[in-house]
Amino acid sequence: MPDPKRGGPPPPPDISHGRALEFLREVYHSKDSQPAIEEFSIHPDEQARDIELEKRLSKKYRFGGSESGALMEQMLSVELDRSDWFGGLVFRTTKYDDFKGVDAVIEWDMNDELGFVPRLAVDFTTSDQSELVEKKLEKLKHGGKVKYFRSDAEFDGDKEKEMSLEKLPMVVLGIDSSYIKRLGQVGMANKREKTVQGRRKVDIAPQTFAKHGLRLLLLEQAEVQIEAQIIRTAVNINRIVRRIGSPEAIAASDEYLERASTGRATPPELLDSLKSASQVLIELKAGLGDRRIDQSKSAEIDRWLSLGVIYDQIQAKLRQNEDANPRETDGMRRRSQTHKLLTMSA
Repeated sequence: MPDPKRGGPPPPPDISHGRALEFLREVYHSKDSQPAIEEFSIHPDEQARDIELEKRLSKKYRFGGSESGALMEQMLSVELDRSDWFGGLVFRTTKYDDFKGVDAVIEWDMNDELGFVPRLAVDFTTSDQSELVEKKLEKLKHGGKVKYFRSDAEFDGDKEKEMSLEKLPMVVLGIDSSYIKRLGQVGMANKREKTVQGRRKVDIAPQTFAKHGLRLLLLEQAEVQIEAQIIRTAVNINRIVRRIGSPEAIAASDEYLERASTGRATPPELLDSLKSASQVLIELKAGLGDRRIDQSKSAEIDRWLSLGVIYDQIQAKLRQNEDANPRETDGMRRRSQTHKLLTMSA
């Protein structure tokens, strides 16, 4: 209800960090759609071994992991999807792939338009320690790997397609664990309760975090990290184009590298310089065989094509600029050590 004295929404309740943690866990634990390995039909001969490894890793991280970090994985996975922060469909990975370093995969349903589905691997963090964050950011150089994935954008008949993914574009997203108190306050100000089969269920209004400042911070983190990957991946793409591409594609690729080396061109300008080579890359990928070297080239082409589309999607979301509280967002930017570490050059 509005505050009659101020004519706006009531101030958020003053709660402790522990109470905020408890409330958000109550809301998001039931919404976390993390699948089990047993739900998949792929890798049938390896599932028993992977389940056993998952159990061992679960025991290891139970004592060494952060309760705040686990909660943020759940919350951010849910809100990325429900609040449409990145404009894509969100798949929550199994515990096996979670422990291996990928907490979620975002995919954009653009197969009819592009002939492929762009996908982005995501690792969440609440760490404000530079050594730990730098270690996570190192994974961006090699790309994300997910063994058990189920697509919402590709189908085998009438069933969602199952597959393994490699060399995915990847980002590390997060916010300091100390900010959980503020998120809990916002959630409690939008609290909803209902009784289901005699049990009380706590929830929040679906649009509670749709325009929250945290959305913009995560988009900014992704923007910086994708820009770095575009520049690195272009070096490998240049080698492929020079060996097989048309003179026009070679010229575009060379222009990209020349402009990148000067440091004067912006990432969008650099991206445009190489987009003219995309069609020859798609044609090249279609003609590749089953040899290991060909599959490696194919994965690198997929990575490049996805990076360009993902970057465009992130830019479009940033341009919407729907932030309802700029002062809050600016404060988060200034106070968050995690955000500063994640927006340094990746």
